[in-house]
Amino acid sequence: MSLPPLLKKTYVLPMEGGLGAQILTKITGEYIRDSGIEVIYDMEYFNQPPTVGTPQTGVSIWEYGLDYYNIARDEFTGLTARAQWALKSLKWLTRKRLSDRYLFDGRPKRMSLLREALSRQDYGYLFPIHERTQQQIHALTGGDRSFGVAHLRRGDYLNVASHIIGDANVIALLRQRATLPATIFVISDGTPDAAQWRQGLPNTQIHFFKSDDIYLCHGLMRTAALLVTANSQFSYTAAILQTDLSAETFVPANWLAPGNAVNSYMHLKPGWNSYY
Repeated sequence: MSLPPLLKKTYVLPMEGGLGAQILTKITGEYIRDSGIEVIYDMEYFNQPPTVGTPQTGVSIWEYGLDYYNIARDEFTGLTARAQWALKSLKWLTRKRLSDRYLFDGRPKRMSLLREALSRQDYGYLFPIHERTQQQIHALTGGDRSFGVAHLRRGDYLNVASHIIGDANVIALLRQRATLPATIFVISDGTPDAAQWRQGLPNTQIHFFKSDDIYLCHGLMRTAALLVTANSQFSYTAAILQTDLSAETFVPANWLAPGNAVNSYMHLKPGWNSYY
């Protein structure tokens, strides 16, 4: 099927999910636009009321969160009638498999574009850490930037995940290291097994850190000297946007069940290590 000229020169990016997903969507859109192709963002997801999902209650619906980085939601809304027509047309055509220009999250085309973007440019300048957040990190760490962070994804993740990384998997990884930071923050939206952590890493100060301030959690991961991410876009983007380029970084070898094609699309920066 031959597309009208406008549709041939346009991609539609639905923005949805939590902070990490929104950051990756913005990066993908910047990369597409820099290549000379028009980008329209579908913001319909944010018309839903926010809800926090748990293992008992289903999947979370997240609020728009990029305004922290001075990326206002208005930047993506207020579409012209022409752009609205392009958005609806490409969404319908892609669902009918007559086009691939509505970039549903997780589809190979979108994953390929994101991987290209991350391999060619540093996007940290788009997502600065606020001075207030930096002061909070300083207060938590005493100004010592040699700390480590491990992210354990829980919450609604347990309802949808096909590959779960447990406390024991991360502890085993850290025990293999010849040296460890004196302090490791364990960030999770669940309840880590404190006894298992302290027994597994008896010579390390373990701080179980839980905060409603997602930007503080994200900033703490971005500035860590050692970072172990979960199979989570939240901690993955913290690794992508690290301020210390010498940080030791570990990301999952499998984001979904081993053998799933999505696993092969995840970009690994030079020097990163994979585990589990």
